[in-house]
Amino acid sequence: MSSLDREITMDKKLLMVTEYGYGKRVSLDDFPIQGRGGKGVQGIKLDDDSGKLVRIGIVSDQDEIIITTEQKVIRILAGEINVYRRYARGVRLIDLSEDDRIVSVVNVGS
Repeated sequence: MSSLDREITMDKKLLMVTEYGYGKRVSLDDFPIQGRGGKGVQGIKLDDDSGKLVRIGIVSDQDEIIITTEQKVIRILAGEINVYRRYARGVRLIDLSEDDRIVSVVNVGS
């Protein structure tokens, strides 16, 4: 990887959001390169409290993220979402009622 490529990807992080409102950003350097026989790596810890993975994508700190639930819509900056390691569940991005869940996450960009 050239120094220019490193500068471009320094700001980029992988954003993961689950259906019950948990999310995190992870550095791309935390994911090892997989070979031909690789079976993948864990990116986020999922359980009954976090729900299924709704969205995964690459974001920069200045990107605006729009999170849509069944009942409301919020907008946050990607830079406001904490950066964690691959094995963490993340933090609660949005407070949801018992019968609400995230249905869409869109990266508006900057």
